[in-house]
Amino acid sequence: MDSAIDSDGLLPACFLFDDLLAARIAALLLQELGWNESALNYEYLDGMADPRFDALIDYIRDHLGLTLRLTDLSIQSGLSRIQVAQAFRHHFACSPKRWIQLERAKVLNKQFLEG
Repeated sequence: MDSAIDSDGLLPACFLFDDLLAARIAALLLQELGWNESALNYEYLDGMADPRFDALIDYIRDHLGLTLRLTDLSIQSGLSRIQVAQAFRHHFACSPKRWIQLERAKVLNKQFLEG
């Protein structure tokens, strides 16, 4: 499946949008982010991570419903903001913000498929 949008141009009910306009906007944003199956498979590029970074990844995955700012990630991990950004670039070849967006899309896709 290459799109989270159904034949009516909407996200599935599991996204819990009460407003038709909000659902359409969310669906368009997922498309704008380049959402697709291959974009959801960011893995460590070198397989060797700092334990603090591993714990941060677990924290992010457990808190995807929250607003996660770089400052929050820095505080949570004990790494500086620059170190967090560099670790994401090194391990995932993208920014923390992009990776979080993709993780959220991965969860939404899983919910959609299991729907």
